[in-house]
Parts: sequence; C-alpha cells; structure tokens
Amino acid sequence: MQVNQILMEAMQVAKSQHKHTAIQIAQYNNLEVEHLSRVDFGRVLSDSLQQPQKSTDSLIIQNSQYVSRDYISLDQLTAEALDSSGKYKVLTEMLNRRLGLMSIAVSGQER
Repeated sequence: MQVNQILMEAMQVAKSQHKHTAIQIAQYNNLEVEHLSRVDFGRVLSDSLQQPQKSTDSLIIQNSQYVSRDYISLDQLTAEALDSSGKYKVLTEMLNRRLGLMSIAVSGQER
C-alpha cells in the first residue's frame, strides 16, 4: 500500500472518529440514552488498512461497544473531538506536503 493511500485511509478514519464523537456529545444530555458507543479507532484504522474492501462504517460497528453514560464525561468526549480534529489537520498537512513535493519532482522546478 502506498503512503498516499495510507494517509487517505487515516484521514477517513479521523473524519469518522470526529463525526462519531460529535454524535456522542449530542446524545450525552439525552436522558433516554443510557449507553454510549465507544470505538477503538486505532483498531478501525488497522483493520481498514488490512481489509480495504470493508467500509469504515462497518469497521466502526465491528469495533464498538456500548458503555454506561456514567463512565464517560462530557469533558472526555470534548477532548476526543478535539483530538480527532487535530489528527485530521495533521494528516491533511502531511498529504499536502507530499503532493507538493511530487509536483516539484514532476515539473523539475524549484520553489
């Protein structure tokens, strides 16, 4: 698997992690929701690199478990949202730099 493909897959997982965490934050204060879904996104990324034919959503379901809301704080969820957002930004920057270097290599020009 090429580095660009790995970066794109990692970006997809980080985006899904942020979306999942945002949903958990939205559900946190809903008294009807007693359990929140917790996902091992490190495992999701590992599985997605080994099984590229599987969708990220199906890997999230496969690697999730429900935990009582009592064991999760809103601060923890907020920190996770910030963490996944930061990961996505770093991965985007890495991909942009790689593409910039490839562009320079192809054109033979210096910046």
